[in-house]
Amino acid sequence: LAPDETLVKVVRDELVSLMGSENEKLEESEGEGPQVILMLGLQGVGKTTTSAKLANLLKAPKGDKAEGEGEGDESAAQPSKVCLIAADTYRPAAVDQLKKLGKQIDVPVFSIEGSSDPVDVVKKGIDFAREGDFKSVIVDTAGRLQIDSDMMTELQNIKEEVNPSDAILVVDAMTGQ
Repeated sequence: LAPDETLVKVVRDELVSLMGSENEKLEESEGEGPQVILMLGLQGVGKTTTSAKLANLLKAPKGDKAEGEGEGDESAAQPSKVCLIAADTYRPAAVDQLKKLGKQIDVPVFSIEGSSDPVDVVKKGIDFAREGDFKSVIVDTAGRLQIDSDMMTELQNIKEEVNPSDAILVVDAMTGQ
């Protein structure tokens, strides 16, 4: 291996060692109600864009059918119902961005115009998802320039209120550079 390839291999091996070599599946919802995925991270790391990409992935029909298999079974190829919740009440552009992305991928976005209470937005968004029989809900939370106690308290309150099946930390690839 060339020196630059060796460096890439060392970094890759360390990342695999740190993060694991197996893919972890998202947890399915336990009991009634939708699967709730909480997106976490600092400001500007790509939570909103990643939320939309994840929504698009989750709504895609699951599994490939063999030729002739499942004909007449409309539900086999139906996309999953997914919605996004715009819980970043501090950055109005985040709500607009999520709505624009949701429209592009044909996924509804729940938001409450003018709300300053992200916990209330998430609670009402989960109610909206239950009423609409959505299978998955992705909560796009607010980020900060740095971790602070208010942010952590807000995230803890959201987590306690909705008991998410998964929490995904989104980090910028430049972190640690």
